[in-house]
Amino acid sequence: MKRKTKILAIDDDLDYLDLLKRKLETCGYEAYTSFTPMDFEKSLKDIKPDLVLMDVLMPERSGFNILENFKDKGEAVGVPVIFLSGFDDDVEKSVAKSMGVRDYLIKPIDEKTLTDTIERSLTPSIGDPNGPLNNMFRG
Repeated sequence: MKRKTKILAIDDDLDYLDLLKRKLETCGYEAYTSFTPMDFEKSLKDIKPDLVLMDVLMPERSGFNILENFKDKGEAVGVPVIFLSGFDDDVEKSVAKSMGVRDYLIKPIDEKTLTDTIERSLTPSIGDPNGPLNNMFRG
């Protein structure tokens, strides 16, 4: 039996986090959630996810700060990160791209877009061993 893909999601909106977890589980993923940066850092070590879904704007620390922190510590090297945001902001997208974020999705996210983006992010592309930055970064 094939191991389920483990996805860790962090968001400060508990209702959205619960909805996202249910969507991921319905699609066959093993889903874990974190509500705070501290909980996320612990979960990252304990779970060792295959992919991270991260809200950009949170009260304690932004997704950018959290990502920078765990990259600086050398944690989760090679784990793809997809940012989730309620805002379509070109500057944030550009910064996310420069930090190695695989994709940047605008909430609300339909199930097909979410699963397609996850699968693309988990599949390295030719010429880029870390995988593609997808649709929102294309010219």
